[in-house]
Amino acid sequence: MDATETTTANDAAPPAARGPTGPRRLGAAVVAVALGGALVWLGAPRLIAALESLDARTVIWDARAGHPPPPDRLAAAAADLDAAQRWAADGEAMGDRGFLLVQQARATPPGPERGALLDRAAQATEAGLAAAPAQPSAWARLAWLHVARGDRAAAIPALRLSLLTGPVAPALMASRLELGLELLSLMDPDTRGLLRRQVRLLWVVSPETVAAMSQKPDTGGFVRDALNDLSEEDMAAFLRVHGPKS
Repeated sequence: MDATETTTANDAAPPAARGPTGPRRLGAAVVAVALGGALVWLGAPRLIAALESLDARTVIWDARAGHPPPPDRLAAAAADLDAAQRWAADGEAMGDRGFLLVQQARATPPGPERGALLDRAAQATEAGLAAAPAQPSAWARLAWLHVARGDRAAAIPALRLSLLTGPVAPALMASRLELGLELLSLMDPDTRGLLRRQVRLLWVVSPETVAAMSQKPDTGGFVRDALNDLSEEDMAAFLRVHGPKS
């Protein structure tokens, strides 16, 4: 009797006590599949954008390594990055498109076509910086573009932001300092201070480059004066980079 009552009681237990029923398990599976599909769908645009820009990355690497591809490859790579943006916006990729357009412009003779390429490069660079502001190379490129398009005053704030967002960027520092020295007469005291600091930081990385800059007739005095402010910290950093290795 007790066994019968126990069995009857177990059989009569509510469904929750015995685990999910068939329909409930099916519903859970449908939800899981739907969530998985949603995750795949959300990730798909980024995957497509990455595939669209794959060839462009190779072109960018070659150009930055000092081996600029021919203009038709530069144009195709810029178009690929533009297509990738339609799938997934990426501030750094927008900035890279500006870089490619600058390379195209440099390979184009002076004239309306070159001017149009510089305008497009500036627009792409500004769009990239609006989406991802912490790009010192893009800020420096924007400063250069302002100068190339005849607006030297507009170059100052862009150069300032490059110095602030990436004061130590070995691949960028020499060309950025050259541009800053070209704009020196337009700078306010704060930006001049940032440029003086850049002289000292570049000296730590590449003293021979700074030595050459210090010999220039127009701006060498500024460079030599900035080196007078070298601190013990600067000297210690120099020794870490160039001193004897243990």
